Amino acid sequence: MYQRSKFYLSILLAVVVLAVGTAAASAAQHVCVHVNGALIFRSGSANCESIEGTTAVAVGEGSYASVEEDADNTAIAIGDNSVAESGDVGRGNSLIAVGNDSIASNSVGNDNDIIAVGNDSEAFNADEGDANALTVVGDGSFFSIQGESGCMVIVINGQEFGGC
Repeated sequence: MYQRSKFYLSILLAVVVLAVGTAAASAAQHVCVHVNGALIFRSGSANCESIEGTTAVAVGEGSYASVEEDADNTAIAIGDNSVAESGDVGRGNSLIAVGNDSIASNSVGNDNDIIAVGNDSEAFNADEGDANALTVVGDGSFFSIQGESGCMVIVINGQEFGGC
């Protein structure tokens, strides 16, 4: 579990560096960075929220990243109208949405890595699942883990691999 978390943390860092570097290079960007409950930077229509011990980064017109509950959560949304959010309760969650209108969401649960990559792609951990790794890749792809724990699911262009 520790190695997986370390691996995903490295990916998160690379995505943030890429997003912030790309955003800085473009004129009139929509960017929001919120760390430990403090707004670090905001421009355009991107929005983000965090509490102490969490990080939220949104890049793209109308994008939204939120980690309002519990600590050790990270949410990154990259793409117009993309959403990455940690819901009601949960610790140690990483949420990444990359692509226009993409969503990565954790309703309730701990130690989940939820990633959606592609326009209109959606990845959800719903109903109290813990220690799940869900990656959804491909425009219009979707998957939702419903109340299960210990799942490892990869969806590529609608085709599912792995399971609970």
